[in-house]
Amino acid sequence: MNDANDRKSPKKPLLYYYGVALLIIILLNALIMPALQNMSIVEVSYNTFIADLNAGKIKEIQVEDEQIAYLAPNDKGRDTVYVTGNMNDPNLTSQLLEADVSFDKVIPNEGSPILNFLLGWILPIVFFVVIGQLLSRFMMNRMGGNAMTFGKSNAKVYVEA
Repeated sequence: MNDANDRKSPKKPLLYYYGVALLIIILLNALIMPALQNMSIVEVSYNTFIADLNAGKIKEIQVEDEQIAYLAPNDKGRDTVYVTGNMNDPNLTSQLLEADVSFDKVIPNEGSPILNFLLGWILPIVFFVVIGQLLSRFMMNRMGGNAMTFGKSNAKVYVEA
């Protein structure tokens, strides 16, 4: 027999690969994704927004509670999304109608309180209980059955005849 063929290289546990994949996903989400999302959004002042509106550059406007986002061509002629703070201007609606620009206001969609409670409180508790049960079962199998059994005892009881 050949000893080199009998010995197998130890395999890394599956948990190791999950950890590496999780680390890569965290790094991508923390470093790369915010940079990609913010590349296409330019923050401008409210004065610039009004100037673009009066110049007729703006194609579409979306008004939110805290900010106004609008689509207009940049210096190179490509459409870019610009964002400015909402100043609660009472004349803004009449200015938008005069400029003949399509505009809308974002209606916030509130979730169900029952669903929020289930997802925020009940689901995490159930998740941790299930993981605890699985880990407990895994440890019992590794220890050899019962939780209080730590090994076989070879002691024998002798009774005097």
